[in-house]
Amino acid sequence: MATGLVLVLNLRPEPKHTSALLTERFGEGSVHSLERAAPLTQILRRSRLVVALLAAVASLAVIMSAMSLVGYVLAGHGHHQGAIFPVVSAHFIGMFRLVLVLGNVIIVWGT
Repeated sequence: MATGLVLVLNLRPEPKHTSALLTERFGEGSVHSLERAAPLTQILRRSRLVVALLAAVASLAVIMSAMSLVGYVLAGHGHHQGAIFPVVSAHFIGMFRLVLVLGNVIIVWGT
């Protein structure tokens, strides 16, 4: 985690700054040309959509099955049922706790 923090803090150039420089140098229209979004019927006909949806569903199925089996595996290894909830809770807290802190840091420092 410390290595990741060092890499993120030393990320140069900062994307927002780069965008401002490009807009200043080339003008707003040349950097981002806003196009109308494709209609849903056209999006649904794209061949890559099926592959993307299958990949998303497969990855979510693997994650959900793994998380569903954690309690079963812990109980199978002799842990009491009272120990299962703290393990699963610690996992979720470890995944999502930094969002609360880093989200605010990004909003403050990113502007």
